Amino acid sequence: QRHLLLDMYHAGEHKYATANDAGIWACIHCGTPEYAAKALGWGFNMTTLSNDVRLLASQASATVTRARALIASGEAASASASSEGY
Repeated sequence: QRHLLLDMYHAGEHKYATANDAGIWACIHCGTPEYAAKALGWGFNMTTLSNDVRLLASQASATVTRARALIASGEAASASASSEGY
């Protein structure tokens, strides 16, 4: 596992150096905010975090989890009286 991470680190550095030497902005897709911060620290000019499908799925999951928690705790009736939502 450690060897693979080191290989990925060096690959990222190589991509940045190659693009930088050619005068091209270096961009990289990152799966986590932590990796994006590292990539920016290496000198990448831009990073992307996840993608629209993953972000939508994550928010949908969080919404369903919150709804289930409200229903299970009996807060569903009082939550519907608030000004939030529809």
